[in-house]
Amino acid sequence: MQNRESDLQGACVAWFRHTHPSHSKLLFSVPNGAYLHGSKIQRLKQWGRLRREGAVTGVSDLLLLVPNSRCHGLCIEMKTEAKHSHQTPQQKEFERAVTGQNYEYIIIRNFNDFKNTIKNYLHE
Repeated sequence: MQNRESDLQGACVAWFRHTHPSHSKLLFSVPNGAYLHGSKIQRLKQWGRLRREGAVTGVSDLLLLVPNSRCHGLCIEMKTEAKHSHQTPQQKEFERAVTGQNYEYIIIRNFNDFKNTIKNYLHE
């Protein structure tokens, strides 16, 4: 099965790093959706370790740690244009938390939206 969100995110990151090399290390992923291996008990133990290390459910897929004239940074949640691709309650909670701290939060559904968002964001 193809992971369209992953493919979209990979294309967006590659374009960003090629187009904005001076900021390439300031856009990074948060691998909360990484597949954990093993039995259910092993996966629960792995997630417990990740939580103790600081993993937070609902964090956006990408973070851009470049401020602009309006906010401290940009949180990017990747969603496809598929009908059932929507934010989880935890993602909505994260969005409220970061926008309350003067970070911008955006949902990206296609490559052109990403490019336009980044261009506008970096020129403000």
